[in-house]
Parts: sequence; structure tokens; C-alpha cells
Amino acid sequence: MSKKTIEKLKTTGRSTLNNRDSNLLKDFEELLSKNLNTSRSVKYYADLLAISTKKLNNITKTYWGITAKEFIEERIIHESKKILLETPDTIKQISYTLGFTEPTNFNKFFKKFTSTTPLQYREQYNKGTF
Repeated sequence: MSKKTIEKLKTTGRSTLNNRDSNLLKDFEELLSKNLNTSRSVKYYADLLAISTKKLNNITKTYWGITAKEFIEERIIHESKKILLETPDTIKQISYTLGFTEPTNFNKFFKKFTSTTPLQYREQYNKGTF
């Protein structure tokens, strides 16, 4: 779970999960880790968990303060940054690794959430201008 998600969990006022919801959230995180490059669809994960998308969104919103889609997007950005900073892989390689069909889609997605392109992010890190 990301630090941002943990902080949101702390501020929602619902720090105790019932067993079923706790297991669903844990399973969701595990499935996302295993399938991040396969699908970014909430429906995909809800189907794997045998629950509705509405139920998955309600649980994540209640306990994490964000929707399932927002959680998936956070994980993709987190993984993107990690790969950008820890590997010499090209942006094209990274985009395909993360399941994007085109590098331009990855660039747009990354920029939407970080206000910078993946290449600029890597260059800023290497220059120490963060």
C-alpha cells in the first residue's frame, strides 16, 4: 500500500476493516501487483474478486478514501517512477512493460499525473533537480 493511501486510510476515520473487506482489499492489491501490466480496468479486478465494480469502489473509497480506479492509477505511476529511476530501459520498453499499447499513451498518462513526461522525470532525477 502506498504512503499516500495509508495516510488517506488514517484520515478517513475508518481504520478497522471487517474481515471480508480486509481480505478483498488485500486480494485486490495482490491481483493488481500480479496483473498491473495486463489490465488497468476496475471491472477486470472486480470480476477476479467476484464482486461488482460498485462494491470494489465502495470498499476502496470507504477504507482508503479513493476509488479503485484512482488506486490503480497510483500504482501505475508508482511503478512507472520506480522503473524509470532504477533501470536503463527506454520509455518505449517501459510503456510496453506496463501494458500500454503505445508509448504515446504512456507519456500522456504519466504527464497527466505528474505534469512531466517520463523522460523529463528521469532527466530531472539524474540532474538532482527534484
